[in-house]
Amino acid sequence: MKVLFVIDTLEVGGAEKSLLAIASGFTEVQPVMCHLYAGDTLAADYHAAGIEVESLNLKGKYQFMAAISGLRKLIRRIQPDLVHSTLFRSDVAARCAAALEHVPLVNSFVLDSYSPKRRNGMKLLQRLKHDSVRLIDRYSAGLVSQFTANSHAIKSTNCQYLGVAESRVEVIYRGRKISPCLPVPDEMQRAKKLSELDVDPSGTVIVAVARLYEHKGHAELLAAFKMACSVHKNVHLIIVGDGPERAAISGLVAALGLQGVVSLLGARSDVIQILAAADLFVSASRNEGMPGAVIEAMLCALPVVLSDIAVHKEMLDGETDVSLYPLGDVAGLALTIGRFLDAPQIRQLHGWQNYSRARALFDIESISAQTEALYQKVLERF
Repeated sequence: MKVLFVIDTLEVGGAEKSLLAIASGFTEVQPVMCHLYAGDTLAADYHAAGIEVESLNLKGKYQFMAAISGLRKLIRRIQPDLVHSTLFRSDVAARCAAALEHVPLVNSFVLDSYSPKRRNGMKLLQRLKHDSVRLIDRYSAGLVSQFTANSHAIKSTNCQYLGVAESRVEVIYRGRKISPCLPVPDEMQRAKKLSELDVDPSGTVIVAVARLYEHKGHAELLAAFKMACSVHKNVHLIIVGDGPERAAISGLVAALGLQGVVSLLGARSDVIQILAAADLFVSASRNEGMPGAVIEAMLCALPVVLSDIAVHKEMLDGETDVSLYPLGDVAGLALTIGRFLDAPQIRQLHGWQNYSRARALFDIESISAQTEALYQKVLERF
């Protein structure tokens, strides 16, 4: 079975990395990855996994006609059995191209794009654009053979705001390989990695992994960390990721007087090793689909402190209440971090609970097999 994957770019992001992980685990599917717009940082990783990469290399942001035309030509050339697209621009182009070429199409819901909280703070023109995008998305959704969602929370919101019947959507979680994350306590390796990062190995290390966008909540995290530092000594925060808010976040670190106890590492290729050297993982994100960084932290047997958004509750099964804090509550975040800083044994217990749950839900071999089985069902119905 040959499947053509379509995505906006191959820049570093959750959807792009997750598709790489899933496609790398296929045994019955020959994947071909096409990115519509310029940006191919992850192309080498796809090639290394033996996955063919095609690029339309479109310039600008919304080149729908060119994207549709390019995809139609690509579909005719490689003759895929099925097309699978992810993210709005790719979804719209793939819906039109697949319909015109009579090829079944799978779309992935990976973001909470249309709930009212996404509109908070938008100016009038931004709201009008947001409404226009939703209408295009909603009325072209009928061209899709099958939807997937990376969490039940994302399935629910997208079905509600796009008018898609829940029976048309199958939840398949994101996954990660278990083996690279296997937690092996090794104080020498931990000390070596932290020393490389200019972090004191004798202290308690908190890590946050997320691209530097406003909705990821870095400002709230830094404010909460400042409060925690007033009570707990010898604590260091490592922030991994890059993005348009880097200058603002760097300025906030200086304004809060956190130089020396906060490290902004930018994008890294050694995230797993950094997680393995940490004591606690934190995400203050305001919205997520199914965050791969949290999965990786759980597979590294780290305790996690997460905002109480729906997908975070789903990842923890709503049972680990001590790990959740009310979204936007800086004092609550500081208090929750403090609980873990005070109790190494609690950190260890929650870390191993997280590892057990992540291993059961997010093993990439199982995720890849579920995806292949879904493709087979789509082809049988088409």
